[in-house]
Parts: sequence; structure tokens; C-alpha cells
Amino acid sequence: LLNLKAELNGRYIGEISIDGTRWAATGPGQAVELTFDAAGLDQVVQFELIVETEPVDLFDFNASSFAPQGPFVTFGSGVEAIGENRLRFGGANLNLRSPVAGNRTLGTLFLTTATGFSASSSALVRLAFFSIGPSSSERDSYDGDQLNMGVVVNAR
Repeated sequence: LLNLKAELNGRYIGEISIDGTRWAATGPGQAVELTFDAAGLDQVVQFELIVETEPVDLFDFNASSFAPQGPFVTFGSGVEAIGENRLRFGGANLNLRSPVAGNRTLGTLFLTTATGFSASSSALVRLAFFSIGPSSSERDSYDGDQLNMGVVVNAR
């Protein structure tokens, strides 16, 4: 069973969570929203997340996007497909003199359902990787097994 929250107690973050209680879609072209919140941030300038989806063909990564919450920004749609079932996204604070501290919403992932999606479809969206910190070389990084986080779309 996957959780909606992970206690991390890292150098740059205390915990990460997925906001919400239910994720559902009834057909293709609909956005499933996952909002990521962080607590206990310290010296944060950038972050990266990777989600895995199962089954592989229920989401259209090309139509999906990530909207970071200020002061974080991203470029273009904010998402990059890195395999048939993995999507990378993240954000950066371009004001390097003001690293982010405290509790903050990182942003919202809008996963768009694919052509074969229906009301009877059920899909797993698992957080496979998370990295956060003051620079690309100085970060706290966590893999999917450490996080044990995710949601089921159209959970029965």
C-alpha cells in the first residue's frame, strides 16, 4: 500500500506529501491533479520528481504538464517523458539570494488521461524519485522504495 506522505528528515526537507483524497477520471483527455506539498524546507533552490505510471498506456505524457508554485518556476510544460511510463518534472527558484524555507506547496502535476482511458480504468501513479536542495550537486535524494508514495486513479 502506498502512502500520501513520507517523513524524510533530510538536510533540506522534513516531509513531502500529496494533497488530496480522491483521484478520478472518466475518459480520455482529462487531467488528474497531484499537488505536492513540502514541510521543513531549508535552503531550497531546486527540486526534481519522477513518477511512474501503471499500466503504461493510460496517460498521455505529451499532453501533461507541471505548474510549480511561486517562487519556483519551470520551463515549457515542465514535464519530460523519460521512458514509456516515467515522467520527470520539477522547479527552481531563480532568486538565489532567497532560498525557500518552511512549509510550501511545490506545485501541481496535471496528468492527462490517454485515448484508452475509461471510467472503469484504474491506474497507479507512484513517486519513483525525489530530489531537493540548494544546488544540482548539493541535494537530498530519495528513491521510490524510501518514499513509498503514490495514488490510485479510480480506486475501487
